[in-house]
Amino acid sequence: MRAGHDRKFLQAVRRGAPLTFHKGLQAIKEGRPRIRARNSSCVLGSANIECDCRTKHPNCNLWDYVIGYSRKGEPIAYFVEVHPAGSSNVGEVEKKAVWLVSFLQEPQNVQLRALRREYHWVASGGIHIPPGTSQYRRLQKLRGKHDVQGPTKLLLLT
Repeated sequence: MRAGHDRKFLQAVRRGAPLTFHKGLQAIKEGRPRIRARNSSCVLGSANIECDCRTKHPNCNLWDYVIGYSRKGEPIAYFVEVHPAGSSNVGEVEKKAVWLVSFLQEPQNVQLRALRREYHWVASGGIHIPPGTSQYRRLQKLRGKHDVQGPTKLLLLT
């Protein structure tokens, strides 16, 4: 029943202070054309983590968004970072992933942490991280350690 998923994601976001729940994909400000839902009626809502947490974490590299999606009877939290995808950006996204892991460990985020979740890096432009470079190897470690998928030019919520 989707209504239960709506409530579960809504409660997880609202208890994850200072996050603000938005209907649909309304929280997505940057990269909106690069994020699509296979079935828009399965989108449970979203939050702009970076904007909502800027005051509480002013000097941190903040992750961008969380999007709730109902998949096969279960709410999924898509944590999405829209960011340039050049070799020089791998370290920046790594810092954001480290911050996100720490943020999810905060007591008020227990419900958000309990949701099944995925981490995605969506390129805000082209992808320029050549295989064989030290930055590419660093990206492979980021994928392994923090399970960050991407970078990709388009994220399809399924």
